[in-house]
Amino acid sequence: MQQTIAEWLEKLDLGQYAQRFAENDITFVILPDLTDQDLEKIGVASLGHRRKLLRAIGDLGGVETTAPTVAAAAAPTVMPPAANTAERRQVTVMFSDLVGSTSLSAHMDRKTCAKSFLPTRNASPRPYVALAGS
Repeated sequence: MQQTIAEWLEKLDLGQYAQRFAENDITFVILPDLTDQDLEKIGVASLGHRRKLLRAIGDLGGVETTAPTVAAAAAPTVMPPAANTAERRQVTVMFSDLVGSTSLSAHMDRKTCAKSFLPTRNASPRPYVALAGS
């Protein structure tokens, strides 16, 4: 059985607000987005009624409603935050052509080229990333 906003408000004993919800085009798709200030703007003056509505909106999860299917399809999908979020850091990569090493490596195979640059790599005070297969 599908339910309308007016029927839902009647079940909450707040049927007097059905007209105001209709005038402001409030549907079941929009209900979860409403805040206390929104309810006050559309004319729900009583703080108790606003709180009752907000609690009922929170409990709406399993209610089958007459929401337009086009509006439901247009609603953005919110992805839950990943449980395992990794720390992100900026990385700077620098490429340096040491005395024509790039053009020299074009004429050599990978292993020979890596061996010829071994003295330069070993002289570096910083750790380096080993070339694959060397």
